[in-house]
Amino acid sequence: MNKDEYFKDLQSESSDTYIKDTIGYNDGKTSHISNDAPNTEELMIHEHVHKLSSNDDDIILRRGISIRNKLVQEDFSDLQVNEALTAYFTKQIIGKKSPAKPTNIYLDNMERMERMEEIFGKELYKKGYFQNKPELIIDKYENVMGKGKWEKFSKVFDDSLDFENLTQNQRNKADRLANKLVDKFINKSTKRELY
Repeated sequence: MNKDEYFKDLQSESSDTYIKDTIGYNDGKTSHISNDAPNTEELMIHEHVHKLSSNDDDIILRRGISIRNKLVQEDFSDLQVNEALTAYFTKQIIGKKSPAKPTNIYLDNMERMERMEEIFGKELYKKGYFQNKPELIIDKYENVMGKGKWEKFSKVFDDSLDFENLTQNQRNKADRLANKLVDKFINKSTKRELY
């Protein structure tokens, strides 16, 4: 099967026109993949996982755990945690290790979510992501870390991939902080189970 047939069969489009600096995206209905995208098949599955999590209505855009009101023009919340979970589910589907950076820019964040899977549980990830119930994941995190702590956690995921507004040094600092927060979450959860 050639590339164009593959795209058609999966209701995707191969295109030279796509969102700036993006090799693929899903608009809730169709996956759009750049003609020069590496790992086309894996990228298409990643974008289709986004599609499976899309339950939009006239006002609310629901994409995994990222939810946005169309009437309020602001960015999706929890965007990079959502991308990390999308990469996590893509890896579950393809059954092999995802490609290393720079092909998979979400690799570090995905690996963080994998590390926390034992505490959150696969079922909670599935319900939170595919049923658009971010509160399940947020509540579990804040039950361990404390009320209001999710926002900081989500922000360091965003900062670790902010190529426009942050320097490499700032992104590295966000990476270190994200790892610390994951370690702290795992350690606190483990201690609670011991008592």
